[in-house]
This record gives sequence, structure tokens and C-alpha cells, in this order.
Amino acid sequence: MSSLERNQAQNSFSAFDHLATMVAVVSSQGLCSFANSALEEALGLSRRHVLGACIFDWFVEEDLLRETVAAVASNQFSTSRLEGHLRRPPVSNADALIGIETQETACQRIFPAASARLIQISMWLLWPRGF
Repeated sequence: MSSLERNQAQNSFSAFDHLATMVAVVSSQGLCSFANSALEEALGLSRRHVLGACIFDWFVEEDLLRETVAAVASNQFSTSRLEGHLRRPPVSNADALIGIETQETACQRIFPAASARLIQISMWLLWPRGF
């Protein structure tokens, strides 16, 4: 995704900043195009550090999330749910058990020239160890 498309995505998904639920929009390879403020806070990282990073690195069960995102991106599922542990910054020394839902975004309709499908990943706390 080009920087112009990434900026357009930031503007298109800015409504997610108003949610208490953690939300990321990623490519099928897991590269983050958008992260809302709730996710920034949970990760302890600024949006600048999150954008372009691989979301799979943020989870203990990265292979399971990678497989789930690939399945949604290839239309094997329209949406999928799983549980996982979100890695926290070393300062907190604790992971958080979260629920995860993945689904394809409407990005192809917004940006028809976009070469990659974008996946919306919504997360919510199930067990806030260390929060």
C-alpha cells in the first residue's frame, strides 16, 4: 500500500478512534495500516511506531492469528473469532488475554486500486492481567 493510500486509510478509519474496543486494520501479511487509540494505549506504543509494523508480533499465538488473517483474506471465512494473548511492553511485564475478531474491510470499495485486501481486527479484554 502506498503512502497516499495509507493516509487515505487513516482518514477513512478515523471513526474507530472513538471506540473503546482495540481496532487495527492490516494487510493479509499483517502489516498495520491503521490502529485506533485504544490499541495504542494497550500496546504502550504510539501510532507512529505501530503503523507499518507486523501485528503478528504483538501476539503470543502469532501463527494462529496469521492463519486466521490469511483465511479471511482468501475468503475462506467472512469473519473469524479466536482468543489470544496480546504482548505488552516490557514495563508492564504482563500479557492480556483478549478476544479477537477478524473480517475483511470495505476498503476495496473505498480504494479500488488498492492491491492488497485489508483486514479489520477488533480486540477486547477477556482477562486483564496487569492492566
